[in-house]
Amino acid sequence: MFEKIVKKKNILLKPVFALTFMLTLICAMFLVPAAEVSAAVIIEKGDFVYQVIEGTETAKIIEYKGTSLYVNTLPSMADKYKVTAIGSAAFMASTELKEIMIPGSIEVIESNAFANCQNLQKVEISGSVEKIDKCAFMNCPSLKNVILHEGLLYIEDSAFSVCNSLEEISLPDSIVSIGKYAFFDCLNLENIRIPITIDEIGGYALEGTKWMKERKNDFVTAGGGILIKYSGEEVSVKLPERVKEIGEYAFSGNTKVKSLILPATVTNINSSAFENCKSIESIEMPESVTDIGDRAFYGCEALKSAALPKSLKTLGKEAFARCSSLETISIPSKTKSVGPSAFESCIGLRSIKFQSGVETIEEKAFKDCHSIGRLVLPESVKTLKSNAFESCINLTRVEVNGETSIGAFVFADCNNLKEVVFYRDPSDINSYAFSGLSEMTFYSIGSKKVQDFASDNKFGYESAKVLSPYQDKGIIDEKDKDGSSSGYSGTYTFFIVIIIVVDIGVIVLFSLYILYDQKRAKKKALEMAKKRRRSAIQGESGNERAKQPVKNKTAYTKVRTDYPKRKNDEKRS
Repeated sequence: MFEKIVKKKNILLKPVFALTFMLTLICAMFLVPAAEVSAAVIIEKGDFVYQVIEGTETAKIIEYKGTSLYVNTLPSMADKYKVTAIGSAAFMASTELKEIMIPGSIEVIESNAFANCQNLQKVEISGSVEKIDKCAFMNCPSLKNVILHEGLLYIEDSAFSVCNSLEEISLPDSIVSIGKYAFFDCLNLENIRIPITIDEIGGYALEGTKWMKERKNDFVTAGGGILIKYSGEEVSVKLPERVKEIGEYAFSGNTKVKSLILPATVTNINSSAFENCKSIESIEMPESVTDIGDRAFYGCEALKSAALPKSLKTLGKEAFARCSSLETISIPSKTKSVGPSAFESCIGLRSIKFQSGVETIEEKAFKDCHSIGRLVLPESVKTLKSNAFESCINLTRVEVNGETSIGAFVFADCNNLKEVVFYRDPSDINSYAFSGLSEMTFYSIGSKKVQDFASDNKFGYESAKVLSPYQDKGIIDEKDKDGSSSGYSGTYTFFIVIIIVVDIGVIVLFSLYILYDQKRAKKKALEMAKKRRRSAIQGESGNERAKQPVKNKTAYTKVRTDYPKRKNDEKRS
């Protein structure tokens, strides 16, 4: 019976749903503005399929359907559209193609365009091509002859990796960068010309080549002085002056090096340069260094000292993350932004000093830095992004000297944080800035934003205290080279010093008084003991004489004669 009812209801409901759907579509046609939806324009012409690039008068080749062994040139036009690119995977895994000439109209060869072309032997790329994208010619085992012309700027990651027949290649002077793994495992690549003007050589770009295997020097450099690999065995390493940059992964994973000295010629430390060098304890960076890339010192667990040069402008993502032994750090004034997670999980970091000039502290920059006790932010700091100091569990006090914006969860789960001082009116405090905290006191110059925040976010209006107007000018000192900061400044330091001096004076006076009192008491006790002893001696002698009856002159004389002797014996004792 129940099943019949359900079926009957379904029969009735279906038309209702259908009618509702139709009415909704009709309403949408009248009430919602028509969206311009244009399908990609596809053109099929000869052996090629083209796609028009939306909003332009250009097109790219997206498929090759031909069977020719030799493609001497590619079409420069598809109807009225200029062909400017070879699209992703356009010739991928073509088994027939042996040679191809890429004409002057092409500007970009997109990713995987010729990947896995097993019989491709020769490629000539015109100077109009500016970029060879990722994996464009990867795993072309027969590719032996590659001709590149002036105008090429970028060879991206793995562009020619695993091309085992490639023996030599000459890069034009126009080249700007070679990506990671660009020629990785090109086993027979012995001769490669890299211009000295190149800006960047990615990690492992030439790893696995004959060229790399023949480098016998500990410091393998290419281009204009980019160190692409250190293969030495030394514990203390001083880099030669020919090194201008530390390339990606140059020291990565090295477990022998303990100390490093960089020459004054070095300007950049690129991404992952010293990643997971677990034995490095110290590094000396010259004032010439301006950039430290992403994960440059990630996981250097033994690193205790890393004085950042005043010239430093860029501090990348996770640059010093998980450097658990790092104790102090000073962020230079030219470093406008501390990168995301730059010092995350530096659990031994107890002192951070921000020079005046630092403006932004990015997401999770100091998350899980468990040893920080006090934090002073200079007037220049304008933005604290989300989770910047999350879970700094021993942080007790924060002083904010500027009109700073505090993002979500910046101080979340800083369980011991009790005081935050705003010397100026903050530009914004996110409702979740102090998530997970309860008993706190906010000091300000009567800031309504601070008072409203305290009252609206469970801390209570009474937790917002008024601080007399104060302008701190002594927190940051460029001449202070040790990178440490007590966190105290100005008036507070003066009062604290006075209190300490007074306390020490009181303790000293009280100690002297106790010593004097003990000495006097001891002296008095000795005098009392002497008196008691004399009294006891005299009393005992008198009693004995009283108890002995004088029977005759002889007995009396005996007592008298014996007395001086006993008295002298007692004195001797």
